[in-house]
Amino acid sequence: MAVDFTIRSIDDTRDLKRLRAFIITQALRYPRHEEWIDKVCIPELESGWKSAIVAWSDGKVIGDAIYQPHKQLPRTRELKNLRINPAYRRRDLAHFLIRQVEEEDNAGFDRILLDAQQPDVVQWLRFCGYRTVANMPLYDPNVVDTIMVKEFKPDYSSPFHL
Repeated sequence: MAVDFTIRSIDDTRDLKRLRAFIITQALRYPRHEEWIDKVCIPELESGWKSAIVAWSDGKVIGDAIYQPHKQLPRTRELKNLRINPAYRRRDLAHFLIRQVEEEDNAGFDRILLDAQQPDVVQWLRFCGYRTVANMPLYDPNVVDTIMVKEFKPDYSSPFHL
């Protein structure tokens, strides 16, 4: 079955409400996930600190990529979340969204940093050109996260350049 997709950013409050509803239904195993959505993610999207590229089909959000400048590392963009509704997976939509984040207004950014937990996601990110720079618990002391980076303009002074 063919599906029509539209990829665009958030245009208005209605779009933001639809994105919030989607994020809640696509929990990524974060502690206090809904609290993070309402107190961090949505306000930072409203303020422009975070940006979102959203996949739509028939007026519904079916995927998103949320990113921001890294708070401590200069010239680094941080991919915070990448979600695809399970009914729309295996159509290369995640690959398209991550490429959009990589290409989106890269002036001033030399790299993208992200973290993942699931081995299949880590493997897919390697296929997309990301490499592991560390393995450590970030959100739960009992779960090891893989921190990955993709560099566009190598900075030999960066702690991530090996």
